[in-house]
Amino acid sequence: MTAFQGQSHWELVYAGDPVSGAPITGLLFSAVSVSYLYGGATVFVPKTLLASDWTEIGGGYYFLQFKAADLTQLGSLAFVVTNAAIKPIYHSFDVDPAPIGLLAQPPLCVITGNVVDLAGRSFSDQNQSLAISFRIATVPQQVGGTSLISSRLITTTTDAYGNFSVALLQGALVFVEVDPLGLKQRFTVPTNQSTATLLSLLPPIP
Repeated sequence: MTAFQGQSHWELVYAGDPVSGAPITGLLFSAVSVSYLYGGATVFVPKTLLASDWTEIGGGYYFLQFKAADLTQLGSLAFVVTNAAIKPIYHSFDVDPAPIGLLAQPPLCVITGNVVDLAGRSFSDQNQSLAISFRIATVPQQVGGTSLISSRLITTTTDAYGNFSVALLQGALVFVEVDPLGLKQRFTVPTNQSTATLLSLLPPIP
């Protein structure tokens, strides 16, 4: 996921048990520590975390906010979230120059989901991952009255427990394609909604 210099940015993180990977719920902002560093640096910088920077959305998932003051440099930014009850969470993202004509980051909706095999197993015991691809359904499409949306394929993969997530522009009409699931469906990314499950956006599946 990409952030823009000098603008706030949200990252989706999963808090799992260090041994089983089971979701850890009820983590308060005051109970976690966040540190980050930019590419080329050698020391992690502690991030001051406020209640408004940490939002639980269920199932072990949390939104973590980086404020504009955190994103002053361009390049790769790595961060770690720690707590005695969870496996350390390592993530990274790129900080790019803010697009000309966009005074604020386009509103995004994080789409989440889970995949298991016919035996009900996640991918943790199969050492595999599955690619889930998204592309806009029609061209041209625009966002914010200033930018056109590229038809470039957006791909995410499942983690060891079959979970996946991807941030897409709110209001975009998109196709999701997963060949091993026989899935090729069109849906509209919700507006005024920061997160949604993929299944809730698709026609009913028997």
